Amino acid sequence: MTNAKTDDGDRTTHYHKTYADHDATEKILIELGVDSLPESTEEVILDFDATDDLIHGGQEGRFYNGYYRNYCYLPLYCFVGSIQFFAKLGTSDRDACGDTVEALEIIVPILRNRFPNVRIILRGDSRFARDAIMKWCEENACDYVLGMAKNSRLIKMLGSALYRAREQA
Repeated sequence: MTNAKTDDGDRTTHYHKTYADHDATEKILIELGVDSLPESTEEVILDFDATDDLIHGGQEGRFYNGYYRNYCYLPLYCFVGSIQFFAKLGTSDRDACGDTVEALEIIVPILRNRFPNVRIILRGDSRFARDAIMKWCEENACDYVLGMAKNSRLIKMLGSALYRAREQA
C-alpha cells in the first residue's frame, strides 16, 4: 500500500482527510429518489417531518430540547412513500421546519424536470403550518395539507364533529 499525501504534501501516513460536498450529497439523494419513481407518476406527496435524534455525550451542537425532554439533534426529513428524498441534520435549538423552503427549492425543480405535469402535495404536521412554507407552495403551484394545532376556538367550532368522530371510533 502506498502512503497517502498529507495536507502539507508529506507522504508519512496511510490516512488522509476526506472532504464532503454536502450540497452534492443532498442533490444526489433527491435525484436518486426521483429516478426511483415510476414513469407513470402523476402525483407526488412530499411528506415532511422532523424528529429527535438523541445526543449521548458532549457533541457539537448539543442543546436541551424541552419538547423532547432531552439533548438531541433535530433532523428534517422528506419522504415520498418509503423513499427518502431529503435529510438534513439540525440542532434542536431552532425551528424544526426551518429548512423546509430551502428543501422545496431543490426538490420541486428536480421533480418537475422528470415529471413536468406532476401534482406536488406537501404534507406535514402543525409545525409546518408556517406562512413562509405556505406562501412558497402557493407561488410554485404546490398544494399542501398541514395539521393545525389545537386551540380553544378550534375545539369549540369543531366540538360536535369531534364528539361524533369519537363515538364512531
